[in-house]
Amino acid sequence: MNNLVLLFTNPKQLFTKLKEDKPKILIPFIIVSLLMIFSLILSQSEAINIGFEQMKAQGLNGLTEQDAKAQIEFYYNITYLFAPIGFLLGSMILSLIVYFLQGMDSDESADYKEVLMIVLYAGIIGNIGAAIGTLIGHFIQDFSFSFSLVYFLKIPPSEDLLYQVLSYINPFVFWQFFIMATGIAVYNKFSLKKALLIVVLANVIIVVVFNLFFMALQKAFPQAGA
Repeated sequence: MNNLVLLFTNPKQLFTKLKEDKPKILIPFIIVSLLMIFSLILSQSEAINIGFEQMKAQGLNGLTEQDAKAQIEFYYNITYLFAPIGFLLGSMILSLIVYFLQGMDSDESADYKEVLMIVLYAGIIGNIGAAIGTLIGHFIQDFSFSFSLVYFLKIPPSEDLLYQVLSYINPFVFWQFFIMATGIAVYNKFSLKKALLIVVLANVIIVVVFNLFFMALQKAFPQAGA
């Protein structure tokens, strides 16, 4: 609990303290998982209704409405497991990029597990923002609500590069980047400015690679994007 308090009040002190011990990734991962599950619970009813209406518009393929809703609910329940796993896999990829970038300019760089721990602790902030956004959306009955610029500009969700970039313009994402950069700075004895540059560059690489991969899939399977 003390570590969680320090995450909000003094992240530099938190990572200085964590640096003295072996990296522990389980605690931040559990916290992130609980936050994700909280968001999923809040949005479950609306998500299932939206999924059912979309399925109904395309035809129920011989299913009754009750069976169709049960099928959608089953697939939604699976996300309680796969959402945290997906976040962990994404964090592992981001950590790998950060690990290599920091090593290019440091003789005393953090090891991979330490970087992963930093990324997961920073992820708590991002997921708190997502949970608060989901809670607000629940009360205003607008489950598309988020703190990102794409919501306020009313840009519909897409895989376009512009949408991905604008979705990062979010106070909780900026805060998450700051936490991550603070950890990298402490472990590598970098300036915060240099660490922040590494964090931003790593996320840019993630977005660009993701979009190139998605474009390649669209070219290989054009019928899937239709």
